[in-house]
Amino acid sequence: MFQFAVDNNDNELANVIIGGEKEKIEKQLLSYWGGSKFEKFNINRKHLYIIKTGRKVDLIPPEHAWISSNGPKTFKEAIEKLQAVKQRIIDELALKIDKDTTIGNLTKEYFESELSKGNIDMVVIKLCVRLEAILRCDYHYEGDLSVMLDKYCSGFNTYDDEGNDYDPYTPSVLNKLRMKRNNIVHSEKNKVDLTLEELKYCIDYICKMG
Repeated sequence: MFQFAVDNNDNELANVIIGGEKEKIEKQLLSYWGGSKFEKFNINRKHLYIIKTGRKVDLIPPEHAWISSNGPKTFKEAIEKLQAVKQRIIDELALKIDKDTTIGNLTKEYFESELSKGNIDMVVIKLCVRLEAILRCDYHYEGDLSVMLDKYCSGFNTYDDEGNDYDPYTPSVLNKLRMKRNNIVHSEKNKVDLTLEELKYCIDYICKMG
């Protein structure tokens, strides 16, 4: 800790470490979560977050913010938050490995090749496999494909601050793909007609997702 303090010209931390005052050392270390010191040193800010209900929650306040509502109030709480970050990283790595294993060969070239052979059912099924792996790994959604796709498509229903346009077509086609998969796998009675052009759109869109 002393080496860290010296390297970063943090005289306050260095002095309390020399004095061996445990409570003051903890107080100085906790001040790194408050904004001012993190703004100065910017230490791993982008990695310090967890995922709650599919949403990213930063543990460090935004730049130029001086107080963090998510910051720990005690040293024990800081350790618990860091453990949560560690677990999130482990979980994400496991999901990434699972995703890479699942979709490794399910490339756009593969789908186009199978489509040219007339293997439409196989394309539909495996395209849904790729979509499900992406939604679970990259978007941190949980549940079956229907639930995850509903969450993903909800973002297409309104305009947002980033200027994304209202797009009713993409959700409609992705859901038709999912229902077509159910027709094939589960022999559902509600038949869905997915045109060749719609299937090609799904291939292109899903392969660009991740």
